[in-house]
Amino acid sequence: MKNLIQSLIPATKDLKDKIVQGIYNGNTYDYQDFKGKKKTTINNGTPFNRMDYIYEGLINNFKGDDSCLLKAVTSPRTWQKHLQIYHKESKILYLVVKDDRIHGVKMLSGTDRSPHYLEAYSVINKKLSPSNKLFFDDEQLSANLFPDSVAEPEFMGEFYHKKRNSLFSMIGSLEVEMVVFISITIKKDELIDVKAHVPSEDFLKSFLYNESWSNHIPVSFNTAETPSDDEDTDDGIQMGIKKKYLEEGSVNPSIKRKAKIVGSIE
Repeated sequence: MKNLIQSLIPATKDLKDKIVQGIYNGNTYDYQDFKGKKKTTINNGTPFNRMDYIYEGLINNFKGDDSCLLKAVTSPRTWQKHLQIYHKESKILYLVVKDDRIHGVKMLSGTDRSPHYLEAYSVINKKLSPSNKLFFDDEQLSANLFPDSVAEPEFMGEFYHKKRNSLFSMIGSLEVEMVVFISITIKKDELIDVKAHVPSEDFLKSFLYNESWSNHIPVSFNTAETPSDDEDTDDGIQMGIKKKYLEEGSVNPSIKRKAKIVGSIE
């Protein structure tokens, strides 16, 4: 049963290694080189630039690899760009996002707003809803993935159509079977945690599936801690402490909203 559940993200070890290595290279080498040359007087840090270099690390790591298509896409509601990693054979779309950004978006409430791009991409996973038996013929597997707490997505009229419109503006004619969010946690400039999440159609609900990719993070032989001028707090949320042990993959973790924020987070 465990192997069946894990196959929900059919990524090979090579693909996981390439994605995590690209993230690691962009954060550990390219971004640190940028910081060393661009010191400022106020020194509040430049979190957006960090993601720019992480995306650059991914692009460089996939050069010459025809198995994936990488594309920079502008979010419909802002000028900011994010990177799509599309695996051609499986037709799975991967997006790398900071962990605190994911949790911040999950605390949004109300529908009188523009949807966040993570909410729009999640619409792709409609076929993974509890009522769809296309991929989940095994009764027990379906019960594990979709307990009573994960109900059939509620269609919220105009807001749902906003999400669909945003989605199509970002993927165009690309044929996508599933979207997976790769969350990264960085503390004191060190990449300490990487997880893969399969969101439900309604992003604000619990993830359908999670698994740790932290064992693919390259081992660093530099044990000395160096002060950081960038704590990745652009969302107003401090990163968590470094985990002592790698987490096992899990199904439907309990994700609770600690607060409701009316508005939008980008």
